[in-house]
Amino acid sequence: MTEITLALANGRRIPFEVTSGLDGPTYFVLSVRKCGSTFFNYVCRHLAWANGKNFVPVGSTFFYNNVVAAEFTNDTALLDLIRPQNVYGEFRDMPNALLASDLFRAGPKIFMIRDLRDALVSEYFSNAFSHPIPDESSVGNKVTEMMLKQRSLALGEGLDQAVIRRARPMSKTVLRFAPILELQGTTVLKYEDYVFNKRALVDKIVESFSWTIRDDLARQLASFVDVHPEKEDPRAFVRRVAPGDYREKLRPETIKRINKTLRSAMELFGYSL
Repeated sequence: MTEITLALANGRRIPFEVTSGLDGPTYFVLSVRKCGSTFFNYVCRHLAWANGKNFVPVGSTFFYNNVVAAEFTNDTALLDLIRPQNVYGEFRDMPNALLASDLFRAGPKIFMIRDLRDALVSEYFSNAFSHPIPDESSVGNKVTEMMLKQRSLALGEGLDQAVIRRARPMSKTVLRFAPILELQGTTVLKYEDYVFNKRALVDKIVESFSWTIRDDLARQLASFVDVHPEKEDPRAFVRRVAPGDYREKLRPETIKRINKTLRSAMELFGYSL
């Protein structure tokens, strides 16, 4: 294992551990916030370990080091991190800098998406009650400040107003992933197809990355992430997993409004409004 310290343009230096000196493909795990990204990355991480691959949690490493997405996704320093036979994950924003990497462009990539109306409802409850907030740091507090602001806004304005406010940023986040659809080796997964069938998710990831997994381990992993709350708890991290939650939570006029905002992003990934 090799430690690589990325020197970002903002002056921050962030260490990562990667496997070096190997040949072969490089793997990428991409998703969008509140689109099943947590259980998706968990499954990918454990499948990587089962196949002898090092999983590099890029997005969460920056998050807990108080580096906001805008300060690393476009930074060419990100290119220095990429090595064959590593699995790079926990990206919840498009790592635009990696479009200049041959390993990224040619490597197998899995992207998970969800009905963005459900994602926005989930984001509201997460911002208001349950999303972790990194500790303040002497070297940077941008993520902490951003999350505290989002919590304050969510608690102050209520669900419908928060969803309307966050619809455009959500659309922009998703549209930035458009380039991966033109690259070889990209597999798009829809949350709705796998949220009630985690074993199918395990099998699809294994297939897409040309990996293997023992049947007993696959069943165990799928069972561990197959969480379905009997009763909705707004303050719980896993609040409600059923698709279509937005229909119960949002006013009809709110749905009509966000449909216009989200249309291009949703249709890009095969969702019909």
